[in-house]
Amino acid sequence: MKLKLTDNLFLKLISLGVAVLIWLVVMNINDAEKSRSFSKSVKLINTEVITENGKVFRVVEGTDYVNVRVRARKSVVDSLESEDFILTADMRKVLQLNDSMVGISVECKNKNINVAEDVTLSRRNVEVSIEDSATEQFQVHVRKQGDENEG
Repeated sequence: MKLKLTDNLFLKLISLGVAVLIWLVVMNINDAEKSRSFSKSVKLINTEVITENGKVFRVVEGTDYVNVRVRARKSVVDSLESEDFILTADMRKVLQLNDSMVGISVECKNKNINVAEDVTLSRRNVEVSIEDSATEQFQVHVRKQGDENEG
């Protein structure tokens, strides 16, 4: 058994090296598909629509961060950065639907990325809590203790 393994060892090592070299050449020429993920926060737009109607909103914790997964050619994916993606949630749409979920839209600055086919999001909506706005006045009494420092 040992004789078969060491027989023509030099030729076996050369053939292994040539196989690795051919594999590397094919992988670089082929430009295979690759996926990459980015973590981004969602920017809320048209928030004044909520406040103008006498309401206030609060984003439910953790729903405004999204993992963006891109699947495209290796040469394109390697050139992408997190700043190439713009995630927005339009608050105007939530009032039209009377819902607590705001859809997330994605734009990519890189023209080689087709958002509809190449990009997937970990969540499609931002959850918001909308309530009526209320103001109240309170009388405050201040009691001073100790001495003030100069300046």
